[in-house]
Amino acid sequence: MAKINKPTAKQEAFCLAVIDPNIPDATAAYRSAYDCSKMKPATVNRAAKQLMDNPKIATRIAELRAPALKKLNITLENVLCELARVAFANIGDFLEIGENGKATTTLDGIAPEQLTAIKKVKTTEVLNGDGDVVGYNNEFELGDKLRALEMLGRHVGAFPNARDKRDTNVTINQEVSVTRIELARRMAFRQTYALKFILT
Repeated sequence: MAKINKPTAKQEAFCLAVIDPNIPDATAAYRSAYDCSKMKPATVNRAAKQLMDNPKIATRIAELRAPALKKLNITLENVLCELARVAFANIGDFLEIGENGKATTTLDGIAPEQLTAIKKVKTTEVLNGDGDVVGYNNEFELGDKLRALEMLGRHVGAFPNARDKRDTNVTINQEVSVTRIELARRMAFRQTYALKFILT
């Protein structure tokens, strides 16, 4: 079995930069590890991609990430479960229908797992005519369902990318594009309720 050579000093610096949470992407990681003063942006992008596609570099990045992933229990299953909670969050679970038919939002009886689908909560005071606080309104926003659905869909192969190098049949690519547009339209149609509600 051929032995994989260790990364060079600059390649190691690139790998460390890739896993640095303060460095946004591989291109920025490349700039931090190499002298790019005389390189065009497109050249830097290509060079960064070539390194990311290099098995030696990919193996080293995986090695560097492994301890943190293990410590934080970041597994593929956990990540997919978290995405699924956002993707399949049902706004009906957060609604309460009164006797007058008015729908109000509530967090009563919501399981902790369901709360992970909430992106943010904003609380405002309710004042009476005298300026006294008589209650609170809590506005919350659910996470991006479409984005989560897309990420899950790509994981299971539901959204073939027409730009993927493996796609060479033009007719198939056209059908894929139409299918994705139609799917997005249907998803948008189903989301007839806004994702922001006022808790009363």
